[in-house]
Amino acid sequence: MVYGIENKDGFFYNFVLETWTVWSHECQLPALQLAENIYLLYSDNNDFSRAKVIPVKAE
Repeated sequence: MVYGIENKDGFFYNFVLETWTVWSHECQLPALQLAENIYLLYSDNNDFSRAKVIPVKAE
């Protein structure tokens, strides 16, 4: 299981491109705690106001 930060429109935050995109390996984080900590760092940004950390099955 990996984790991503998903916005209200169903896009995930891409940490390489620093924007919202469809799911890719550039959006995944290896641990829930890491994903939650990064989400907290970005939470003051309006783009993250309705986003959430979700689990994604790794293929």
